[in-house]
Amino acid sequence: ADLAEELEGTNIVSILPQREDGSFFLDIGRKPTKSADRWIMDMVDRSTPTGELFSDSNDDKSESSSDEDSKTSRDERLDFKKSKERPSLVRSRGTMKPSGGIKDSLENWQEPMNILDGANDPSIHDILQFRKILSYMDETYPFGASFGAAESRDSCIESSQALYKRLLNLAPGHDTLPFDAIKVVAFDEQGQLNEEKVQMLGRLFRPNKFDKLTMLAFVQTCDGVYKKLRYFRASVANASLIDKVLEQIFNTIFYFILLLVLLAVLNFNPWTLLVSMSTMVVSFAFALGPSVSKLIEGILLIAVRRPYDLGDRLIITHAEFVGKVAPGDSWFVENVTLTTTTLRFAGTNEVASINNGSIANARLINTTRSPNALVALDLRFSITVTHENIAAFRSEVEKYVKDNPRRWVKIVFLGINCIDPSINLVEYSLRLQHVKGWQDIGAINLNKGELFKFCTDFMTKQGTVYFPRHKEVDVYVDKNIDEKVNIQAVNA
Repeated sequence: ADLAEELEGTNIVSILPQREDGSFFLDIGRKPTKSADRWIMDMVDRSTPTGELFSDSNDDKSESSSDEDSKTSRDERLDFKKSKERPSLVRSRGTMKPSGGIKDSLENWQEPMNILDGANDPSIHDILQFRKILSYMDETYPFGASFGAAESRDSCIESSQALYKRLLNLAPGHDTLPFDAIKVVAFDEQGQLNEEKVQMLGRLFRPNKFDKLTMLAFVQTCDGVYKKLRYFRASVANASLIDKVLEQIFNTIFYFILLLVLLAVLNFNPWTLLVSMSTMVVSFAFALGPSVSKLIEGILLIAVRRPYDLGDRLIITHAEFVGKVAPGDSWFVENVTLTTTTLRFAGTNEVASINNGSIANARLINTTRSPNALVALDLRFSITVTHENIAAFRSEVEKYVKDNPRRWVKIVFLGINCIDPSINLVEYSLRLQHVKGWQDIGAINLNKGELFKFCTDFMTKQGTVYFPRHKEVDVYVDKNIDEKVNIQAVNA
């Protein structure tokens, strides 16, 4: 009765019987107001301190009627669940997902890639739509007229700055842009917020802990999208040239076979001519066999495998190489053909052209296709460090990661690497996942240095940092009869 009065006369449809787990359902004919929601939460906290409130979004489907008031009504199901503990659960689109500490306590795992996902053959409509999108990329306004001109990087930066100022006008009283102003584009035509688009926008712009975006962060995001767009357009154009060359090769083979068939139809035996040329073919095979083999391997590398595109950063090593590879010893892909690849060394900007067959059997590490780099830090603690100190250290690093969402994603691992009681050393290995891939190795190393300084400063403040103990050595000179000098060192 109190609830019906608080909801301003809204009819209580039914109260379902209590279930075995100590919960019951309350069906309400109209969506509660914000004040009613707060009143319900207070009622739950007063009556059942361990209770929990859930809203079932699947019950939003109600039959429409001719009455105008009934069009806005819907059944809202509130679940007051009594339990001894309050698990951290979030209801999204009718499903419950664990969040918070439970997921963090589990091991890191990624969903396996299913090759059947998205394996449908493209339709004519998809091909025409793709060609239309490519034509938009060559225009002055690839991101639309609302964004502004973006035919070059300079114009894209100017347009992104102007757009940031226009969006900031939509949020008066704010010095920086709230993420809610960008979230508006996630609403569909029916006015419903698409949570999937919101998550994509969050991964793209990565607002700070206050859910805001500075102008620099906004421009950096737009600039990153522009660079990916240009590289993609260049890769498509280069792939078209390669496909044309492959088409010419297959056309040559096809017309040669067609010629043999026509000669056979005209009662002319072509095999006599081929047998007479076999001696010359065999001699050329012995002379050009290895070169042709390398040539075919290079063509198959580019035509079938396609391990890299324009602008990718490559690390080339032997296939049998075992060890740690420095990401700085890498090459940028400048141009790709069926026979050769033009590379630029990242350290000195030297340009080199190599045969595709020479790297067909090598191990090619494509850092562009390796997102979210894992960065490792070896931290040296004193042997007097306790579990409480490590827990406090992990908490501070997690806070640092949350305060820098445009740099770091999460902590992957923190554990003991080695222990050396002889020198009072405990070494921990800290691994974090970066937002960017090893393609941006400069930014990753810069962020890694800042993180290492933060960790060292906190360890020093905590008093757990390891200071190596140097051994004292006494050195004296003993001159013997033969005028030979013996230098001896004795540990103190």
